[in-house]
Amino acid sequence: MKIPFIIIAILMIVVIRHVIVILHELSHALPALWLTGEKVTVYLGSYGDDEKSKSFTIGKIEFKCNWKMMWNKGLCRLSATNVLPKHIIIYTLAGPIIPFFIGCLLFATALSRDFGANAMLFSFLFFVIGLIDIFANLVPMHKQIALNNVNVAYNDGLVIKAQWQILKYGSDYHEAVKFFNQKEYKAAAELFQRLPKKALHKPNVFRLLISSQLLGRDFENALENLYTLQKRKIAQPDDYCNIGYALGELGDHNTEYYKKALRINPGHKYSLNNLGYVAVLNGEYDEAIVWANKAIAVDDRFSHPYCNRGAAKIKLGQIESGLEDTRKAIELDTTNAFPYKTLGIYHLDQGNKAEALENFKKAKELNAFTHEIDELLEKAENV
Repeated sequence: MKIPFIIIAILMIVVIRHVIVILHELSHALPALWLTGEKVTVYLGSYGDDEKSKSFTIGKIEFKCNWKMMWNKGLCRLSATNVLPKHIIIYTLAGPIIPFFIGCLLFATALSRDFGANAMLFSFLFFVIGLIDIFANLVPMHKQIALNNVNVAYNDGLVIKAQWQILKYGSDYHEAVKFFNQKEYKAAAELFQRLPKKALHKPNVFRLLISSQLLGRDFENALENLYTLQKRKIAQPDDYCNIGYALGELGDHNTEYYKKALRINPGHKYSLNNLGYVAVLNGEYDEAIVWANKAIAVDDRFSHPYCNRGAAKIKLGQIESGLEDTRKAIELDTTNAFPYKTLGIYHLDQGNKAEALENFKKAKELNAFTHEIDELLEKAENV
């Protein structure tokens, strides 16, 4: 039985659309991997859905596929941060252009060779769908794309436009990024602040300034800028969490902003963790364990909630389990100062001066600004 032409055409469109989604995201991912050298995650069939996607890895590219929806959704997410604008332009532009270029080659080949009616139809449809895709992606549009982590994204054209504008801001921006990558945060913040107002009006650039201020421990100015994001109604869970963190570093362990972040994204692991940390500071150990469990459920490779849970368990008399969590925190992140602080407090409570001092010194070596570490060192030395 001969299959009707319209059925053949529909089947071809479905197949081509799947292929173009895959090619589009790979055309982002491969140049991004080449330019940054760091892991890239490609979502096919979702805008970042980790739960309903099947995962597999090829080299430094992790694929997360939802086969039911693959024909119309895709996302490329980089693990690299602070990527240069020119590199963002290159890999963003490659996404829609390469599938269209392949469509042009297929159609030109079909026109020059006699491969039959079905091959001609397939190549023609590939060319047309690729053409539609390139216009849909490269014409800048301010319509938000809701991602699965509750954040938003924009189409390729608007991303390219924004990065092109950043390129026009001159050497200060590039020098600031360079200082940031070298962990010279105060120098980076000074340069970011010198950028034109139109540059700082871009949320991504403004957030780099805020990150520089937070990491450079300029919490007052960071807070002022974070509140500006809130006033502009573009604050995201990370921003609210950073408000809570900055307030805490200034002595105000306010949980309001962590909870605000969680109302937007209930799985925001940093806010869950920080609520656990504040609960430990307040002596609310049962509550600290609840928050730590929630953070671990989101990411069981995240060191800090194990430390919070360990500290709370030790204070509740669950010594072995608490020490196990604390050791797990160190195993997951050897640069984390807080589990060493927890061990120091445990040994101090046990009257083991030498062990307490050793752990407090290690904590201070890893992070000189660890909460109350100088007071704990002095206390241990005077035991």
